[in-house]
Amino acid sequence: MKCSIYRGKRKEDHYVYLAEADNFDPIPDAIKRLMGEFVLAMELEITPESKLAGNNAEEILEKIEEQGFFLQMPPKHEVLNVKVGNYERKR
Repeated sequence: MKCSIYRGKRKEDHYVYLAEADNFDPIPDAIKRLMGEFVLAMELEITPESKLAGNNAEEILEKIEEQGFFLQMPPKHEVLNVKVGNYERKR
């Protein structure tokens, strides 16, 4: 599937994958408001076998088929709390 991938002007680390370029209708208004104006980042041919950094190609294709888009958000970062010289993970 040929996908058009857009980043948001407000959330430059969030990406939306669409099967149809410039068709933002499937994207909920809340996501549109969060991301702001969409800027084309790239176009990519994605198959179930595609190797993508941080994302599963099959999941992307499945979400596009189901809901008309796939939203890629940045990975969760570990937050470190300093407690008297000890570090612990905060989840």
